[in-house]
Amino acid sequence: MRKDLLRLAVRELAPLWVPGLLVAVCIGWCAFGADIRQYLNRKSFDPAVWKQAEDSDRYDLGWDLYHGRLDGLTPADLQELLGEPSAKEPDDTHWYYHLGAEKYEFQIGPAAALLHVAFENGRVVRVYKSFN
Repeated sequence: MRKDLLRLAVRELAPLWVPGLLVAVCIGWCAFGADIRQYLNRKSFDPAVWKQAEDSDRYDLGWDLYHGRLDGLTPADLQELLGEPSAKEPDDTHWYYHLGAEKYEFQIGPAAALLHVAFENGRVVRVYKSFN
């Protein structure tokens, strides 16, 4: 009885769950595809490579940086690790490092990605990717 009920449910509901699964995968890819591609293409951070890299090569090195690597550093520590920032706010509470062009979005919109580092009380409190 139970097996018959299960077969009936699978046979009757299969036309509904297959398209539903495809729609869910498509929505998931649209929502998280850029993050997945960025994660798969990330490179381990190396300060020497960062300092010598062109802006466009820094993009994939940034993953470790905005996922906790810089938390709690002082401005002096950060400058020793990453070098001179591309730009600073006048009050030195925000520093910016060029990462090159956004690689994994839809190739529209902002052309330049920045590593945005925010300081509070002389320590890094937030690191994220922003756009120029």
